[in-house]
Amino acid sequence: MSKPPQRKSLLFINDDAALNQRYRSGLMRLAAAEGFAVHSDGLFTAGRVNWRLLVRLISRPPLVVVSNLRANLVLLAFWWVRGLVIVNGLGRHRGRRFFRGVLVVLVRANRRKALAVQSYADYRYLRRFADHERCHWVPGSGGTLKPIGGNAVIVLVQRDDKIALVSRSARAGLAAMAAHANNCLRLDIVGCRNAVAHLFSGCDVRSLGFLPADQILASGSLFLQPSGYGEGFPHSLADAIVSDMTLLIARREFLRYGLGRLGAAFTSIGHGWGVVDPSESLKSAVAEGTVSARYLQLIDQKG
Repeated sequence: MSKPPQRKSLLFINDDAALNQRYRSGLMRLAAAEGFAVHSDGLFTAGRVNWRLLVRLISRPPLVVVSNLRANLVLLAFWWVRGLVIVNGLGRHRGRRFFRGVLVVLVRANRRKALAVQSYADYRYLRRFADHERCHWVPGSGGTLKPIGGNAVIVLVQRDDKIALVSRSARAGLAAMAAHANNCLRLDIVGCRNAVAHLFSGCDVRSLGFLPADQILASGSLFLQPSGYGEGFPHSLADAIVSDMTLLIARREFLRYGLGRLGAAFTSIGHGWGVVDPSESLKSAVAEGTVSARYLQLIDQKG
């Protein structure tokens, strides 16, 4: 009697294991359906270094999928481990010479890993140091269809630790839209526990706090994507695109995310800002099914 085929083990690694469930659940389900034995772990769970995981990477290196900048850097240092590194974004570190130098050395040393870079601007930078067989542009983690509102309300999705960094850009976008529409539209802020109205004085703002995942876009039909943090391709932006929201976005961010290359058109409203009505090609490119299938293809190549 022949033995059943042994499934390949695939380990998802993040700063905290909970982040794998939050952002990689679709990919994990697809990998399991394709025959992988899927596991999840965190490098810094509960604020402590996971030494057990580090020992495993040294002694019995699994096939891995790793996300988030800290975890990415650690796993790139383990150059002999095979797998996929999802580069969510280089953030504000991109302009630091020492950081860039370390990153370049690690990228060049990792020929057993594929790099999936979410931001088009980061991809253009990193592909200078990794050949096209290893460095790939995959926009985002995959958006899912969510209910949206029918009113001309602008929705901003942020976290408490980021809102102050993007508030100046967000106010500029609101001002540009108000001048264009000759009307001050209401802004609904989702995802912040703390009071944030003082960051938007003079604007019609409502803070909705934390909402269920399927309700984060439900109050409006316009989605505000600010600049100022330097993340890769925001998960909420992908959700807004798939859900067919009109995007309010600066031209600089439109180019950095590569939306034009994915089939979107930018309509200027002045002061460097514009609106984007997602095309079918853009929605398809950032949809969860498309992105997860692309990630799995890269995993298979390194497995």
